[in-house]
Amino acid sequence: MIPASLSPSSRPPAALHIPAGPLDIALAAPPGSLRDVIATSLALYDVAWTLGATKTVTLECGIDDDPVGTPVEGRYLECAQMNVDPTPGGLRATTTHGATLNGTFSDGAEHWHMVVPGHMVAERWWPEIEDLLSLVLTTGWRRAGWVPLHAAALTDGHRGAIVCAASGGGKTTFMMAMVRSGWRSLGDDKLLLRSESSQPVVAALKLMLNVDPAVQAWFPEVGDLRGLPEYSAWTPKRRVALGSLWPNATELTMRPTTIVALQRRPGEGTFRIEPMDAGETIATLLRQTVIPRDPAEARRIAAELAACARTALGVRVEVGDDAYADPGAIGRVAQALR
Repeated sequence: MIPASLSPSSRPPAALHIPAGPLDIALAAPPGSLRDVIATSLALYDVAWTLGATKTVTLECGIDDDPVGTPVEGRYLECAQMNVDPTPGGLRATTTHGATLNGTFSDGAEHWHMVVPGHMVAERWWPEIEDLLSLVLTTGWRRAGWVPLHAAALTDGHRGAIVCAASGGGKTTFMMAMVRSGWRSLGDDKLLLRSESSQPVVAALKLMLNVDPAVQAWFPEVGDLRGLPEYSAWTPKRRVALGSLWPNATELTMRPTTIVALQRRPGEGTFRIEPMDAGETIATLLRQTVIPRDPAEARRIAAELAACARTALGVRVEVGDDAYADPGAIGRVAQALR
């Protein structure tokens, strides 16, 4: 690994253009593991964008063994491993292990400069890099007029469901069961939401699934996934392309008619379904996005989510330990969706 020089006379690396929804990320980074990790993470956004023009977001990355400055306070956003402050022209973020990210914004454009300490690269400590990259993406998506959601989405051509749960809460398994019963998927993890002609619309970003090999017990057609590499040290899940499991089971957009809140029910055998009131429905959506502390931005995001909740039915689906063992049970859940 050759550390990137930060001197004005150094030759900048050639940019690699990688699409991510409505964004074209122009990545400039020195060859090596840092560039590879960022490019691999961006490559997961495998959906070709069809909902209007894209915009270029530049991301320059360098490696520096010297201290990278004073940590920020988190006045814009505070996370477990990353804090973000507003600046006169954009945002500044620092991570626990000393990486920094500075963003400057203009009308319709963002430019980011990331500096990573050499010890983070040597130790291959990538979670904080992924957090910084998430900030680049979510900021770009919001500035393009969308609200990012950490949720799954499904449609049968008439109805559309946003499926909400905490990380590890079963979104992927529920989505797979619905797809096998005839529904189409917009993905199990990352979505974009906004209003068009006073109606909410959901757009797909990635159709690469994060699948636990244990689902083979319910979906034998998935096969044995244990030979695939684990995508994270914190989970046994593997990355699998949805189309490789169920061809023609994907969709790019849908109008949401139902908000599904998934909850696990240990010790129970099947599904239990009950309606949610408007307050529970909007609270469910709020838990699936990150809302900055900037009042104007927070109001805009909350307004988009509230508009979606007003037009959709809220349903809580409690999932028992053996809910997927009965192939007909998911059909009864689908009947409860509007």
